[in-house]
Amino acid sequence: MAAGLLALLVGLAGYAGRLGAADLIEPADSGFSEVDVAVFAGDSAFDSGGQLYAGFGLGQGLSVWVGGDILNGGPVRGGANVMVTRTLARGMDLDLWLDLGVHSATHEAEIGRTDWSLGSEWSVVVGLATPYLRLDWYGDGGDHTVHLLSGIVVPVGALEVHVELSSEEPDGGAWPVHLAVGPNVWVSRRVELQPELSILSDPGSGGTHWAVSLGLIVGICRH
Repeated sequence: MAAGLLALLVGLAGYAGRLGAADLIEPADSGFSEVDVAVFAGDSAFDSGGQLYAGFGLGQGLSVWVGGDILNGGPVRGGANVMVTRTLARGMDLDLWLDLGVHSATHEAEIGRTDWSLGSEWSVVVGLATPYLRLDWYGDGGDHTVHLLSGIVVPVGALEVHVELSSEEPDGGAWPVHLAVGPNVWVSRRVELQPELSILSDPGSGGTHWAVSLGLIVGICRH
C-alpha cells in the first residue's frame, strides 16, 4: 500500500508541507501493485485538485510510483518516486525515498520547472499502535525547506485511525502547525478509502485554515 505517497506529493499553497491521506508509507507489492487516486480541497490557504499514481514493486524492498497531479485547474505535474524499504528489527521499518516532478508551462514559468523531495520515515510497532517519524527535504526551484512529521496509527474497530502532527521550515517567524486526522478503512480486500481532515495554524498568514481530502487505493495485485 503506497498511501503515504498521497501525503508526499500534494502541495499546499503558501506552505510546502504535503497534504493528503494520513498514513504510514509502505512498499508496493510485487509487480503492478496498485492505483492511488486522491482529490483534495480547502480554504484559500490550500490548493485544490487531484492526483493519480500507479505503484510497482520491484523486489528487494524497492518500489516505484509514476503519475501526475493537477492543482487549481492547472498546471499539471508529472511525478516519479523511488523508495527503498528496510526492516531494521521485528516490527521496525525504515523507508528512504526520492521524488522528482516536472511541471507544465504557466504564465509565470516555462515547462521544465522541477521539484524534488528526499525523505525518510521510521516506524515501529508498539502493541496495537504504530508510531512513526518522517523527515523530508523539499526543493522547488531555488527554494528549499525541511518538513518534520510525527504520527501514530491505531486500529479502532474496522478503522485504522491516523493522527499526524507536522510543521515546515518557514521563510521567517514562527513555524506553522499542521494537524491531520485520517480514519482509513478497507471497503474490500483490494480497496482502501482514506479520508482526511487537515487543520493548519500558520502565524505567517495570521489564521487557521482547513482542508479535506479523499484518497482511494485500488490494489491490482494482492499476495
